[in-house]
Amino acid sequence: MYLEIERLVLRQFTPDDVAALVALDADPAVMRFITNGVPTPPDEIADEHVAPGDGEGGPAIRPVVPR
Repeated sequence: MYLEIERLVLRQFTPDDVAALVALDADPAVMRFITNGVPTPPDEIADEHVAPGDGEGGPAIRPVVPR
């Protein structure tokens, strides 16, 4: 866990998050200003966002999960 407050948890991505990340990345409206709407290969998304080990470092983006 990265940060927990009363209503939310900010945590590392897990393998369970990959399908949602792939779906977001495949939506041209979501990715319009990030990749010009071009989707990223799913294996690349998993490699970039699912941190191995204890999760120290890694991407600056984190999933926010309601408690």
